[in-house]
Amino acid sequence: ECTILVAVYVPDLRRRDLDNCAKNILDGMKGPIYADDTQVEALVAIKRVDRGSPRVEVIAIPEFVDVFEIVAAATSGVAWAHASDRAGPA
Repeated sequence: ECTILVAVYVPDLRRRDLDNCAKNILDGMKGPIYADDTQVEALVAIKRVDRGSPRVEVIAIPEFVDVFEIVAAATSGVAWAHASDRAGPA
């Protein structure tokens, strides 16, 4: 199992699907980083504009990292809701 952090820095504000970018990156990491992307237990992806230096940055951590615990600790006292807190369809 592993945790993957992906930062995609795009050159402009054109619409791009972050999930498709992340999927392509994960597919490209098969072999050198892990045998199969089913080994990815946690994935964090962000997209930002950097006109001067578009790029992709990836951090691969060879163990599971509970990203929700880290964010919760870093934002204690900040009001935020998890999707599971919402009521489902009636």
